[in-house]
Amino acid sequence: MSKRNVLKIIAFLVGLYFFLEYILPEKVGGEFDSYEVGSPVCVEKDGKKLQFYVGNYYKGRGIIGRMVKSAGKWKKDQKPCLQRSLFLKFDQYGLIEPDVAVTPEGLTLLYLGQNEKEPVLCYAVSSDDGQNFRKKGPVVISTNDVFKTFENAPNGQIPDRIKSFAADYKGSSWDVYLFTMTYRVWHAAGPDLKHLTLDAQPLVSTALLEKSPNAFDVYKEGDAPVLVYVMDREIVEFRQGGGNWTPKSWKAPAGNGTNDTVYAGGRMDTSDGTLYLGTKKMQKARPIDSPYETTLCAVSLRDKGDGEPLAPEMTVYKKVGASPRPTYLSYGTEWAGKFLTVVGSFAIFIAMINLMLFHGKKIYQSALNYNAPVGEEKLPGGGAPFRNFLKNAGYSAVFLIFLAVMIVCALKGQTDEAKGTIWKTSFDFLFNAIQAPMGSAVFSMITFYMISAAYRSFKVRSLEAGFLMAAAIVCMVGQMPIGELLASLVPESWKLLQLPWLSSKLLSVLNAAAYRAVLIGTLIGSVAISLRIWLGLDNSVYSSVD
Repeated sequence: MSKRNVLKIIAFLVGLYFFLEYILPEKVGGEFDSYEVGSPVCVEKDGKKLQFYVGNYYKGRGIIGRMVKSAGKWKKDQKPCLQRSLFLKFDQYGLIEPDVAVTPEGLTLLYLGQNEKEPVLCYAVSSDDGQNFRKKGPVVISTNDVFKTFENAPNGQIPDRIKSFAADYKGSSWDVYLFTMTYRVWHAAGPDLKHLTLDAQPLVSTALLEKSPNAFDVYKEGDAPVLVYVMDREIVEFRQGGGNWTPKSWKAPAGNGTNDTVYAGGRMDTSDGTLYLGTKKMQKARPIDSPYETTLCAVSLRDKGDGEPLAPEMTVYKKVGASPRPTYLSYGTEWAGKFLTVVGSFAIFIAMINLMLFHGKKIYQSALNYNAPVGEEKLPGGGAPFRNFLKNAGYSAVFLIFLAVMIVCALKGQTDEAKGTIWKTSFDFLFNAIQAPMGSAVFSMITFYMISAAYRSFKVRSLEAGFLMAAAIVCMVGQMPIGELLASLVPESWKLLQLPWLSSKLLSVLNAAAYRAVLIGTLIGSVAISLRIWLGLDNSVYSSVD
């Protein structure tokens, strides 16, 4: 068998493997919460204790499950009560951090919907005991009693991106607390979740802790809110008094092999003072399993007689569901990923060796030229020998010197013990003060070529060039401050003449449609070429093989 036929067979088998890996699942069977569990929240309705939690079958695809407490034990439903949407954009990527309240409609479940942009606070309503929910869309918040949603702001007028939240319903009114990316806490209240009014000032205007909590909740003592921050190994409550927030902390005990277990999302059950949390710790797992061992636990916050907090007691009551069966593809995918990582590392190493050989050869030849007698120069270029050496190999010498310095500083300065040493300082200086600015300078030089190309393209010699010129002016001015200023002079009913709106439509509709058409054509051509190579119909790629 010829070498060409052997390569065709190998290419066919590799292509067949990746084709099957794409169309077939990496695991079969198992329960909907077999990957991870977390973020439990409890509620009592009609004398029945219910709990809702996030279950994952795949990474980052959370759905909501339900459990009922019977005879002192939690019994899980076999099917989830609320799943992510396939077509609605608010929660296509999963549901996280649920909170639930009993309302006249039944049960109202709030959650953060994950999507390709930023999390959206949504809610769903169940008329029964939570076995089935109907989604109602995003929660709407306003600062001026104009309750409108926008394409880029589905929750209305909120001051910052939502990181976490807590909700409470009492006396026909909702209280919603938003924990934002800037560590501030905002309060909004209203008769329903489509008409919440945000307070003029944040409830917490500065970060109470240096680190963002893993979970956030709020409950009330009388009319005063109590903030609950759940950290990795610590639970902190903040109560307001005298204009300040006073912390009270419960730290998890050390030892007993629990140091690598950290708290995750959860909520406080005010009926019995129990904090229900998810926990996680690293584990060695199969490719189809989570790298974390996750559980649901009940944490009791206790004090001594003098009010000093004791170490919290943690009782695990649920682990992940029945595990699925892996297919051979899951192991093959992991092996292929490691193989590509190793090959890529070798490619970088070989490229570095090639550069060293190339520049080293230039320096060696220039050194021979430097030491050669006058009139017997082996490299072109006249003048003094040293100047000729710099002319031919100066950049190569600089490259090798900085390469050696960066390698040594990186090996000695990128460790936990190297902080504050000369190696760490030198590496940061070389990277931040030399390499990064030089990269920006080289990249910015492309601007001149872009301006030159734009000048040549914007010469209106035809009708098509005129359309190109008009579209470019609209897109550029529409994204500049002057575009916003001009738009403010145009009535809202004449939106078609507002340059920012027109610019966004040109980019998101016309330009996107043309780009997708070109992309589809490119992909069809790529598929055709790949099929020809895969099936051995194209011999051009094997032309150099006998």
